[in-house]
Amino acid sequence: MPHDDDQDVYLPNENEPIHQNTSITRGQLFALTVAFMTRHSLTTAAIADLILLLNTILPSCLPENIYFFNKVLHSGYCTDTYVYCDVCEVFLGKFDGETKNAVCSACEKNVFFADMVKKGCFFIVYPLEKSLRTMLEDNDLGQCLIDTAACSSTSAAVMADITDGDEYQRKNILPFPNSISLSCNIDGVPVFKSSNTSMWPIFYVVNNLPFSLRRENLILHGLWCGPGKPKMECFLKPVVNELIDLHDSKLVWRTKAGVEMETTVHCDLFVCDSVARPALQNIKQFNGKFGCGFCMHEGVLVSKGQGTVRTYPSGNHLPELRTHEQTVELACQAESTHVAVSGVKGISLLYLLPDFDIITGFNPECMHSVMLGVVRQFASLWMDSQYSGCAFSIRAKSTMINSLLVSIKPPSEVKRLPRSLESRCYWKASEWRAFLLLYSVVILKGVLPDRYYNHWILLVYSVYSMHQKLVDRTCLLTCDLALNKFVAEIPHLYGAEFVSYNVHLLVHLVESVKNWGPLWATSAFVFEDANRILMRLLHGTRTVSKQVFQNFHTVHYLKPMAKAYFANKCDQKVAKLFNKLSHLRVPCTKAVRFEDGVVGVGHRIISILSVGELLAVEAYIGTSLPSIVVTRFSRIIVNGMVMHTVNYSAKFKRNDSLVSLHNHSGVFALHSVVQLPATMQLVCFFQRYRVHQVVVHSAEINVNLCKHVWHAHQTENLVACSPTDIGHKCIGLNSKSSFYCMKLPFFELD
Repeated sequence: MPHDDDQDVYLPNENEPIHQNTSITRGQLFALTVAFMTRHSLTTAAIADLILLLNTILPSCLPENIYFFNKVLHSGYCTDTYVYCDVCEVFLGKFDGETKNAVCSACEKNVFFADMVKKGCFFIVYPLEKSLRTMLEDNDLGQCLIDTAACSSTSAAVMADITDGDEYQRKNILPFPNSISLSCNIDGVPVFKSSNTSMWPIFYVVNNLPFSLRRENLILHGLWCGPGKPKMECFLKPVVNELIDLHDSKLVWRTKAGVEMETTVHCDLFVCDSVARPALQNIKQFNGKFGCGFCMHEGVLVSKGQGTVRTYPSGNHLPELRTHEQTVELACQAESTHVAVSGVKGISLLYLLPDFDIITGFNPECMHSVMLGVVRQFASLWMDSQYSGCAFSIRAKSTMINSLLVSIKPPSEVKRLPRSLESRCYWKASEWRAFLLLYSVVILKGVLPDRYYNHWILLVYSVYSMHQKLVDRTCLLTCDLALNKFVAEIPHLYGAEFVSYNVHLLVHLVESVKNWGPLWATSAFVFEDANRILMRLLHGTRTVSKQVFQNFHTVHYLKPMAKAYFANKCDQKVAKLFNKLSHLRVPCTKAVRFEDGVVGVGHRIISILSVGELLAVEAYIGTSLPSIVVTRFSRIIVNGMVMHTVNYSAKFKRNDSLVSLHNHSGVFALHSVVQLPATMQLVCFFQRYRVHQVVVHSAEINVNLCKHVWHAHQTENLVACSPTDIGHKCIGLNSKSSFYCMKLPFFELD
């Protein structure tokens, strides 16, 4: 629990039971109350009434009113408010109670800060230094980063994360704790359906952290809320100033042992969509001349419908790539002439960031450009009625396609169940990702005409290859060839007007992976999920920024509360309730924990081994069993991977039984899991599928583009092995009496 220096703040005795007839402590009740109010986005009045209700039932079980409740909850929390001119949106300064007014440098208006706050002409910033120090010190991640830096060793032939990217390694020569690397996201989120009010948060992730910890420790630095979108030169001013200060003066923090550390902070990458990116770079948007922020492609205006659209067709030669030095020079020319030069409109504040490259410091961002851009675009071409007379249209076969889609039983890693293409206008980015990488290869086979299907596989192969947990550097050249071929063939297959900017960004995708690692390591899925959380924290139309910032801080306070109050032995009903309210995992005492990160969960059954199981297990362990009476599990978790037996999966709309095994060829379905008698040894029995690759070749690319897709045939072979022999999770798809399997790529967040 945080403690405040204010002596009037009521701090409960955290470990004291709230009543003599219960084991629930005051600290646990406080945590449950916070989790309840965040889950249900309670208003201030509702929170006050809840505190009054609980204190009436059990006097003094909580701080006596909402004022003292918040003093405990938000001790040490303080944001900075910055105001800007309501006429020209020029940055004025910090609203700190000392500076009352300022003269706007653009319109020369005498502006009173209090008036600007009342008009909503302000934005909020929480010091990044405080967030980083809290993360490193209070959340114990500083030592985790030191340990990770000491033992990190990835083969140069593969890329396992952003830290293996060429650009990352160029900028971060010294490992943590000498330096720490950040990726930043700035994006607009519509707040209300009835107005044009939008919210623009500034998020960071710490690139040095392992990915699972990275997404759990997002940092909210700034928040702008108002009509339209902010002027970046205004919004970024205090943000850039603090980043410069943390780079030059360094972040000072202490390890758990009390050793003082000085760490240089680098902001290396901005992960943004094609609306925010040009605003940050101060370059023309994609619908303008020279609208690509990565190369000097001028774009071509072509007719589409009753108007025109700017396209980016591939020519005989690739356009010149932009460079940081060239862009700075063009920006200086644009500033002096007040006319955009080669798409560059002027100076960007990001030029001031130490060792930041205004071109390679951005990426094409796969979620927006590929999933919500290219994949959705082509699905619309195939299915929309306006193209029903075209050779690529499959609208006439939509009933069969939709039937195949909704019959798919994906594993639990794919959080959203497949929906009909008829409802594709409501699909989320994760659904388009699953369609591209998992479903389309099978359901479009024999449905989409061959030349269009083979063309589509070029995209599937490339994105699938760069979406692996470990990306093989040697395959990047093939991916680049495939993507360039995909873009080049669109005018002949579909029409020149469909070489959109999102399509053009595909030619820059491989270079981004070389610079910043696998596609999943730098996508916006993590940030989009954070935006969704921000929207849930909003429960009123007034002071939106302050509401969201304070409630975001509250949500992040749940994690240390879980560690403080529920990590040790406690009532499991209370722990489960906290888990439900907070969506945080708490230890489960009913699970059976084995070695090597294997956990048996669910109801256990005592039974005897079948003849086939007995033969398989004795062949595996090399000796006979003293007894054939075993304990069976229907569900296990192997290093975070959920596995269900075939019979258990059959009852649900998901199939978590298919895997590949180390040192075994083929695909395997989990038949049963048993604990051997008088031991803590688990043995898994798998039914083997014999497989052969689906073959799709393309001219000029000497590789099977469908080598990751297997045509599978079930056998009667039963294989016994250890849970640690499980390799990759797989997905199975039925199509026209055939069964196909493929290994799941790495999904960062669904």
